[in-house]
Amino acid sequence: MPHKIFRILLLVLFFILPAKPSFAGADIAKIKDDLERALGKDLYILVVDRTNPDAYLHPMGYIVITKGMIEDLTDESELVFVIAHEVGHHMEKRHYRGERGLLGLSQEAYNLAKEMEADNYGVRCLKALGYDPLASVHVLERLIKLGRGDALQLRERIRNLRATLPSEASALESSGNGC
Repeated sequence: MPHKIFRILLLVLFFILPAKPSFAGADIAKIKDDLERALGKDLYILVVDRTNPDAYLHPMGYIVITKGMIEDLTDESELVFVIAHEVGHHMEKRHYRGERGLLGLSQEAYNLAKEMEADNYGVRCLKALGYDPLASVHVLERLIKLGRGDALQLRERIRNLRATLPSEASALESSGNGC
């Protein structure tokens, strides 16, 4: 019962605190609906009235995005990538303790691998919904320019995206869904 009340509260907050993006035409509800249709499951997105740019997957499974993050983006495709990237973390289903050790990775390498998986998932969603997959690269480049995040890790993620964009497009054509 408390879980249902919490989700209702999130939905109320979503509509009470709608984002006012700095670019024309952004509609988080539309993006959410499009992603839900592509995924075949419900998404919960909470827009938080904070100026620091951030987006993350909350342990309860909903996506949190700050107004500061939305204001740093320049178009709807970038917002779709950010949200789909967070959905990718949810979909990867790799939240088991000890996995990093089993794979023999350092914490840094493991975190980078998880971010790259989520980036690739975001790109598949961009393509599936008809957006330019290069929006993924633009978001990460802007984060570097604004001094947000680990620049070395962001550059590595950009290299990965640039290397995989053609193969992501091929995977979409063969899978039919992509997201």
